[in-house]
Amino acid sequence: MDRRDYLGEPMKIAAATQADSADWAELRGALWPTNQTGAHEADIAAFLAAPGDTINLIARLPDGRAVGLAEAALRHDYVEGCKTSPVAFLEGIYVAPDCRRPGIARGLVAAVEDWARARLQ
Repeated sequence: MDRRDYLGEPMKIAAATQADSADWAELRGALWPTNQTGAHEADIAAFLAAPGDTINLIARLPDGRAVGLAEAALRHDYVEGCKTSPVAFLEGIYVAPDCRRPGIARGLVAAVEDWARARLQ
């Protein structure tokens, strides 16, 4: 799905697939740098094998470069400040430093919101 323009060009935000694994792992490594080597790859393999109530999005520039990610889940356990269950929870969001400010994170959050609304209806 094309979301928002990135400096006049459409930015693509889509659910991560096996083909995105290397870019996904790199973006996760930038967001969570303290994870041990291989931990991101193992998490990605698990998400791809059994996505359950999760969504993992990759934002790409028109040239194909992966510059952002958002990971979200429907949580059925208690989430502080929430009175209902399940609740959509943004587990992590990241945009490459050189691509911040033109709305990539906003586009990722909007895509998570769309996914959550569809799942919670």
